[in-house]
Amino acid sequence: MSIGTFTRRILGPKNFRLIGRTYRRFFVDLSLLVNCIPQLSPKDHLLDIGGGDGDFINHLFNRYHDIDVTMIDIAPSIGNFIEQEFRQKITILPNTSILDYGSRTDRKNIDVILISDVIHHIPPSERRIFFNSLPSITSKNTRILIKDIEPGYFKSFLSYMSDRYLSGDKNVSLISQAEIVKLMNETFPLMNFKETGLFNFNKPNYCLIFEKLSSE
Repeated sequence: MSIGTFTRRILGPKNFRLIGRTYRRFFVDLSLLVNCIPQLSPKDHLLDIGGGDGDFINHLFNRYHDIDVTMIDIAPSIGNFIEQEFRQKITILPNTSILDYGSRTDRKNIDVILISDVIHHIPPSERRIFFNSLPSITSKNTRILIKDIEPGYFKSFLSYMSDRYLSGDKNVSLISQAEIVKLMNETFPLMNFKETGLFNFNKPNYCLIFEKLSSE
């Protein structure tokens, strides 16, 4: 049992949620991450891949009230931090991979895909498989946002140690912006990317937006 799991059991859901949010705030400012999301229109559909506890969704719905959100994760329990007032607006699908979601006959067209702090939990040898699965759920107009942590900074090291020893993830391995761009270019050669500015304001966190080339 990881230290994080043990702490969750001891504190109970409510207290763990409070402490978890305070702890996360040290590593990333979720309000700044919301600013990275491209302008969304009512009824746009955002797919959150690897959504975890879902705390970011609270910030998202505070900004955009009328969007559709689907959260998928291969974990059996997800979305535990989502406020009750937002739960009716989101479809939560635990035990669901990208390929699982792509095979669903009831899935909606996706306007934006969010992949936040997911890639560094995937072993480097398996990352190509992850990226190769993305085309199964995208259309030519789908925008993809990838948020992760640039290695080489003290806070990056603390984040790694937290994932490795508090969360108990033996596979954690930080990934640079350059590596993300390389993997995405190999998968989507007709997509362009831009930085959102998160790295400048909340280093070592970064967020990249990938979208179709304007000439396409």
